[in-house]
Amino acid sequence: MVGTNTVELDLPRSMDIEAVQNVSALKEYHHDPDDRIQAPPPPLRQVKGTTAAVMEVERIVDLAESGTNRSRRQYRVRFMGLPEDEDQWMPLGRLNHAKDVVEAYHQAQGLPAPSWPTPRTTRLSAPSPADTTAPPDNLTAPIQGSGRHT
Repeated sequence: MVGTNTVELDLPRSMDIEAVQNVSALKEYHHDPDDRIQAPPPPLRQVKGTTAAVMEVERIVDLAESGTNRSRRQYRVRFMGLPEDEDQWMPLGRLNHAKDVVEAYHQAQGLPAPSWPTPRTTRLSAPSPADTTAPPDNLTAPIQGSGRHT
């Protein structure tokens, strides 16, 4: 127990969820000794233009909004081949591979189209062939206003 109603779970990093959870979000696990067959893992889909493989989104189940002017949205996602109790809440930025599914949900609910976040990219210039020992200039420039170097 971390607090009076929170616990810290020992989870693998690959689960990508917060380890500290409110006890109201947890349910007791009951092992069924007769259940010897494990379901196959859900299908993965290759994301175009990357080497990443992601779970296929079957549909959006729900939408929750929070923050100032309801500016933060979380989508409850059902993945292909997984049961309802495996649904996950995800921000819009993590659903770029399922834009069609998210947009279909918005349309079915009579909501305006989602405002997709701009992907963050970092552009690093390569060192010139004559100077392969020095890092690129943009890696040693101070962060503006901080006095620190990256």
